Amino acid sequence: MLTLATVTVLVFMVGMISAIILDQYAKVHEAYSRYQEKAEQDRRDAQKVIAESCFGMALPAFTKCVSDKLETYDRKQASDQDLQAQKDMAFWALCTFLASCAGLAVTVIGIYYVRKSLLASHEAVDTARQQLVADQRPWLLVVPSFVRPIRFDPKGAIIEVALDIRNIGKTPAQHVYVKAKVINTLGSTVAVHITSGELLGMRNEHELIGATQLPSEERVERRTFRIDREKMRAIVPVEGLPVLPIMLPVLIVCIDYRVPFTNQLAQTMRVYGILLKSTDGVGEALPIDSAPIPIDRLTFVNYPVAPGVTT
Repeated sequence: MLTLATVTVLVFMVGMISAIILDQYAKVHEAYSRYQEKAEQDRRDAQKVIAESCFGMALPAFTKCVSDKLETYDRKQASDQDLQAQKDMAFWALCTFLASCAGLAVTVIGIYYVRKSLLASHEAVDTARQQLVADQRPWLLVVPSFVRPIRFDPKGAIIEVALDIRNIGKTPAQHVYVKAKVINTLGSTVAVHITSGELLGMRNEHELIGATQLPSEERVERRTFRIDREKMRAIVPVEGLPVLPIMLPVLIVCIDYRVPFTNQLAQTMRVYGILLKSTDGVGEALPIDSAPIPIDRLTFVNYPVAPGVTT
């Protein structure tokens, strides 16, 4: 639509400029023709008037009189012709200016569309490159599992988990760094919302679990990261609120790795609630009890991550 409108305006401008030039040229040509016809007739009339004004003189004086007056008349005519030539020059200067304006407009529009075409080509190439990278790059997934039942001691709970990291992409992932920890939260529901500050804080700690290379074959690379004797203390609410004999432990996993094509840092962030299995599939909070909770009663629930955090 923009191209059609621009071309229409351009054609209109060129047509208007051409019409103005042709109209002015016709007027100048007509005026010059009339001037030429009038100049010839005026010279003949002037010759008669001069001859009559010098009539009666002696021949030498008559000749000199006619010659002087004709010379004066010719100088005046030459001056008039110079003035007409200056008018012609001004007209053609105007035509040149209008043509230059039209040429400048065409050049500017041409540069605009050449630049737009180059930008579109660059965007197309960049999009194709991104699609190629997305299709061929590594993609790491993490699947947590329980190593042992959750045990309790007088200070809290002990939770041990294992992480299965799988590369579902087409190329190996390089320089894989994994960070995992468990935090305890308390809320009215199990839909715990982890803040971006907590996630970014984990990334900035740069705890190196291992720098490895995960291949691209369709198989699971098992890496076990045990959180030994992580104390999940019972949360004591503020005064005036009832004590809730439950826990809402949350597992946070951060995986950083390099994409071979671009050498850019890719990150996988997952947040899982550790809950009891329930019939509705949502899960229930863990009761604070001294009895161990068997693995078959435990489940991981994927929680949402705060806006602005790459997962």
